[in-house]
Amino acid sequence: MIKLILQGTRYRVSEGIRGYLETKLSALTRLSNQILDARVELAFDQTIKEGQPFRAEINLRVPRELLRAEATGGSILEAIDLMLEEVRRQLLAYQEKRRALSKHPGLLLSPLSFIPTPYCPSL
Repeated sequence: MIKLILQGTRYRVSEGIRGYLETKLSALTRLSNQILDARVELAFDQTIKEGQPFRAEINLRVPRELLRAEATGGSILEAIDLMLEEVRRQLLAYQEKRRALSKHPGLLLSPLSFIPTPYCPSL
């Protein structure tokens, strides 16, 4: 189970929303078991006139990376679903990158590491 840190800004997070998020995040753990924790912020901003006052933001910690996604929606569930779809795409890209690096460890070396340094004899 992922450690979930949930915060509401001008929005009271109910137990139903917390359970919904935990269910959706557990689906992400089926994609990758390398997720360390998730920080989720849910916010309501009534000054927005676009008809999408709800905002959901996630910071998902994985080894050596921080995946971040943000989405807005007309309802809090719509914003959460859009946010999780975006972070799911990032997680799949992260896994593909890690898989490629494990098959070809030479990719970790930067192109500058192959530039020879000039020979300087000691005086």
